[in-house]
Parts: sequence; structure tokens; C-alpha cells
Amino acid sequence: MVLVPLLVIGGGVGGYLAYAGTVGVVSLTPAGTGTHVTDTTRAQFSVSIKKQGQSFADFAWMASMAMKGEYWSASCYVFCNGITYTLDPTTVITNQGLDVEQCLVFGTSTSDTCTHDNYPTVIGLSESTATPAITDTYSGGSGQACSSANEIHDSNGLADVVAGTITAGTSGSTITTTLANTFTVAASQSYSGVQATGLYTALNGGTNPLLYACGTFGPDSLSGGNQLTITWTISRTA
Repeated sequence: MVLVPLLVIGGGVGGYLAYAGTVGVVSLTPAGTGTHVTDTTRAQFSVSIKKQGQSFADFAWMASMAMKGEYWSASCYVFCNGITYTLDPTTVITNQGLDVEQCLVFGTSTSDTCTHDNYPTVIGLSESTATPAITDTYSGGSGQACSSANEIHDSNGLADVVAGTITAGTSGSTITTTLANTFTVAASQSYSGVQATGLYTALNGGTNPLLYACGTFGPDSLSGGNQLTITWTISRTA
């Protein structure tokens, strides 16, 4: 059986993985070139960010991102009524995340303390520049992109939340479950470098939080009213 998480930011369609993740705001199907591409277990996601006040696409920013190997697309380029930028970046299902699956399916884990209610339904964001690794954990410290030390915990719109929408898949050869939330930046707040997102088993300060998956994008600057929608899609194929 292949397990696939996908993550999308902003109303988009997530990528796929044997464990895959996508983040996005507009529809996007990842190309299938994420972490662990040679394994049956790999992760990837797409990201979309809505800049509702823009009339013209920020070509300079898009070019600077392309220099980094990140090729963002825009929903509109000139005389626009707001623009949504979309990217297909890379995500990682951590060893801790795989341990969570073992715990919830088989009732046992190898190295992490996992309980029956450790469901990975919490979506968080980070401004960390660290590169995600399969060895990352929730308590991994400032050197890890999606650790508690780097996760945004303020009250200005981007703090971690339980997925606002969880949709169970229908039975069949492939069962797909989606978890989504739209973050809205507070009116007087701005962020200069949002560039990582994680899927956790509990809110910060909650009971036994574990890091299921982490991915990076951007960095992206967000100001009051900007929206960032994250959608994880987990597909299991027989």
C-alpha cells in the first residue's frame, strides 16, 4: 500500500506522494519531483499566496525566485484585481511522522512517545531558512525549519491551527483525505519571510506535539489582509 500526503496553499490542488504534500492558493498539480523521488515514499507540495492589492505581477520578485530554482506562476500579470502566485516546492515526511503512522495504525512506535489521539491535523507556518530533513522533530530547536522554536506562535493571523476543513475520502482503490486552512494576516501586521509549513499532531503547548511533515517555499512577504491557504491531501492507493 502506498501512502500519499499532498499540501496546497490557497485553494489549490496539492501534489502527490507515496507520502506527498502540497501547499497552494490556486489549482496546481505538482510534477512529481520532490524529496525521495527514487523511493516509494516521497513528499512534495504546492504553495499559493494571494496578494489582493496588486494590479501588476511582481516580475522582479519572480525573477529573483527563479534564480533560486523556484519558478512561481501568477494568476494574472497586468491590470489585475489581486494576484495569486503559485509554486511547486518540496516537502519532507519526517521519521517522526512515519512513527506516528505506525502508532496510529499498529499501536506501536519505534522512538517517539505516541498516543491514540496523535492525529496530524494541525497546520503551522515558519519564517525559518533551515532546510527540512527527515530527522527533524517538533522539539528539534532553532536549526530545524518546522520545529517549535521556529513555528509562528503570535496572534497576528499565522499562528498554528487545527485544520479548518477536514474532508474524508470515499472508499475505492485510492482514498484521498484533505486538510485545509486559510490564514489571514492581521491588518496592522506584516511578515517579511514566511517560507516553511508543517503538519503537526498537536498545537504548540498541547499534549505531545509531533512533527509529521515539513516543507519550504518562498520566502514570501505578507502584509495585512493577505491570505495564505494550506491544503494537505493524503492519498492511500492499494
